[in-house]
Amino acid sequence: FDDPNIRLDAEGTVATSGQRKDVALNIDIHDICPKAIHLTDRWNDARFAASVAADLRASAINDSQGKVRISNFSMISSTDTCAIGNITLAAGYNGGTHTIRLDSDFGNIEMTGQFDYSTLGKSLANVVGRSLPTLPGLPRVSPTLGNNFVIKADITSTSWMKPLLNIPLDIHSPLTLNARLDDSRKDITLNARLDEFSYSDNIYRNAAIAMSSPLDTLHLDASVDKLMGNGDTMQLGASCAAAGNRLLSSLRWNNGEAKKKLSGELNATASFFGNGNGNNSASIAINPSH
Repeated sequence: FDDPNIRLDAEGTVATSGQRKDVALNIDIHDICPKAIHLTDRWNDARFAASVAADLRASAINDSQGKVRISNFSMISSTDTCAIGNITLAAGYNGGTHTIRLDSDFGNIEMTGQFDYSTLGKSLANVVGRSLPTLPGLPRVSPTLGNNFVIKADITSTSWMKPLLNIPLDIHSPLTLNARLDDSRKDITLNARLDEFSYSDNIYRNAAIAMSSPLDTLHLDASVDKLMGNGDTMQLGASCAAAGNRLLSSLRWNNGEAKKKLSGELNATASFFGNGNGNNSASIAINPSH
């Protein structure tokens, strides 16, 4: 393609052997303006460039193997710029075990285990659905799906989120995440930590999230410190426990050693139920708080 608003070169091959397909593809996008060619006006007058190389082998998505690499990505607009040197996504499959790894300028993510791509969303929904089966908007709990996997992530930069996704998040330290989900044991554990970040120019520190599911109860604990405009630190926390279609939650706040003391705790119980006409409903009771 050689047009004022889209210039690219592409070449590739597809080889078929039975149900198996081998795909090799190289695309060099020298310049493209999505708004000018009526793809989307999300980025206004922004122009993009990147190189994409793919080498994939699969007979179905669940045995797919190979690598996709995006290099020298750039976005330039009248209001913002963004550059990413490398994003590499590699997928492996051996003896029923999947491995997916993303390596990039902004961090690494790896997912390993036995799972079916088509049922991953259902496994995540089941985590909540087993404890809150009539939560409005949640699909019915599916039978045991057999997914069992581990996710590890180490994110070092989010500077690309604002120009590309309009998310004003900027992390000032690495974000670490470790999680495991096992359908057969009805078990999930998740731990994430971020020492400092800013969102919409507000500074936060000591952010942590922990999730677990002991004894068929789903627990979630989250905490973060917000740096206030007057220099005080507001400590914020939330704890939730879900079981038997009931959700117990507690919200806490405390500005520590501030001259004007402000602290408190709000406790509540939400009960979920079917109302007899096919719709799910909820009632909320405020428990003793201070």
